[in-house]
Amino acid sequence: MRVLLFTTGLRPSEAAGLQWSDIDLAGRRLHIRRSRYMYAYGDPKTASARRTVDLFDATVDCCG
Repeated sequence: MRVLLFTTGLRPSEAAGLQWSDIDLAGRRLHIRRSRYMYAYGDPKTASARRTVDLFDATVDCCG
């Protein structure tokens, strides 16, 4: 998890809100669609926080 946070710049609540359907390892990207805070899912912190994040090869190799 730390590698993912460090290499992508995700907020911890965004990382906690990830679901498998948000992760595209073959395409090497993540789709930030929700966050998770205080045991509840919600929208990301800001409108611009809803985004697609490209993954580094090292991140996919470590986390994939």
